Amino acid sequence: MLSLLLKIPVVVIGAILTVLEWSNDGKKESSTSRKWAKRSLVVLLTLLSAGSIIYDYSDTEAERATSTERFKQIIATTTHAAGSADQAAKLATDSAQTASLAANNAEEASESAQHSTKALQTVLAGVQDTFREIERTSDPLSRVVVTLELTLPMTNPAVRGYRTRLDEGLRAYSRLSVAERDTVRNIGYYGTSVEVGGVMVGNVEMSSSYSLFPQSTGDERIAWGSFSIYEIELDFFKTPIDPALYEVSHLSVVSTAKITRQIKPDLVIGQKLSTRSSPQWLLRTSIPPKDEFYRLRLSDWTTPRQTWRMNTGSVRFLRDLAGSQLMISIGPSNQESLRSEFKLAELDLRINDGTVNIPITAVRKHVTKEDAPFWEVRFPTDFNGMFSATD
Repeated sequence: MLSLLLKIPVVVIGAILTVLEWSNDGKKESSTSRKWAKRSLVVLLTLLSAGSIIYDYSDTEAERATSTERFKQIIATTTHAAGSADQAAKLATDSAQTASLAANNAEEASESAQHSTKALQTVLAGVQDTFREIERTSDPLSRVVVTLELTLPMTNPAVRGYRTRLDEGLRAYSRLSVAERDTVRNIGYYGTSVEVGGVMVGNVEMSSSYSLFPQSTGDERIAWGSFSIYEIELDFFKTPIDPALYEVSHLSVVSTAKITRQIKPDLVIGQKLSTRSSPQWLLRTSIPPKDEFYRLRLSDWTTPRQTWRMNTGSVRFLRDLAGSQLMISIGPSNQESLRSEFKLAELDLRINDGTVNIPITAVRKHVTKEDAPFWEVRFPTDFNGMFSATD
């Protein structure tokens, strides 16, 4: 009986420890194997105590032997279970470590793949840049040909007096015979002309050297200042600028000091013209007058490449024109004029072997504070389709 009284508390304590152990998982021990070992000892202590009690309650030796045998089996089973649990805990720990290592390896592999991808992208970008540069430099700018036609209303009071003399002179010219007209220089018909009642009817053009061109004095001085154009300049800007900041050059104005431009064009193609230059600006009209405009035309103007001024290397090749800006100026007049009222009626721009596809409606006109007009052309950003083949 004393044995029973001493062993009952052991059972109770063992049960309490078991409950506490299962209720405090992870609070005192972080190791899975240690938790399972502790649980196994508590269970074993409980079973031993329970077996002792069962043994004491057995009345006969046979019952005690049977109880002892069963208790041994329970102990063996419990010990085996504890060992299996411990092995399972170790396997779980090993699996967790293996999974962690695999995750680390996967992360390192992912980072390595990302670095390799970035390196490959850098190489490909370099190759593409090289191909673009080869393509860009394969076609240098070599030839620029321009045709311009400007118009000015005949009805402007400042040129009305000149029109009277011009009409009288053209009527006299239209009555000349073919042989007589062949002896007259600096004037002639262009296009289709027909003789009607002894008068040759058609379009006519004259240079500034012809006698019917405006005079620089008297009532015709404004007409002369408007029509006497002795220069043309093409200024290319790779990066477009504000037209308000553009400065027209002064090639033909002797009285004006040379201007140092604040914003220099990347490429300048220009020429100071004279009465001996070819081609020249020509004054066009018709016999009899069939419209209300004077027309000034410069046809197929070009200048050798060695005369071009390249301030930078930004506009040297044909593909550099994509997205660039062109300013076309005719310079200011050295006396009162109506140049600010000029309108651009025609623009034909041929570069290398192609004609630039620029509708006249896309060309913008500007006027400087010096009353000098200039026209702005914006080239498309997409090079493809910018040109049409020249016949």
